[in-house]
Amino acid sequence: MPSERRTSARYHQAYVTRWRSYQSSLHSSNQTSTDIHSWETAACVLAERSLLRTLEGGCQVPVAATTRIESHDAAGASIRLTGRVLNLDGTKCLESEAVAVVLEDSQADALGRQVAAMLIEQGAAQILHEVLAASSVPRASE
Repeated sequence: MPSERRTSARYHQAYVTRWRSYQSSLHSSNQTSTDIHSWETAACVLAERSLLRTLEGGCQVPVAATTRIESHDAAGASIRLTGRVLNLDGTKCLESEAVAVVLEDSQADALGRQVAAMLIEQGAAQILHEVLAASSVPRASE
């Protein structure tokens, strides 16, 4: 076998070995990311996103959502969701919050919708309409 082919074969073998090592490390890191998944954090994110989705909030709309885990046990996580809607100059701020025990995704979603409904009852829809009219940002429903 000519020396070029032997060298090429060695490089190919080295490449295959490195590729298998890389694939193995990816598999190991996937297992690690699964091991560190926090269902409480995922429930918090679902509740916040539900509130934002219900109010059609985005990057250009002054809507805030924050959660805090009050406690957690086998029955679920007690999550406090606080939502805020501000007008453009910040002179008016509506705030609502609720606490719920969450064990399933649907419960986190319901918590977000509940706080959004409370904000709408306080006048959030009018504020958001004014914000969107002033900024000419189209609503998701349009």
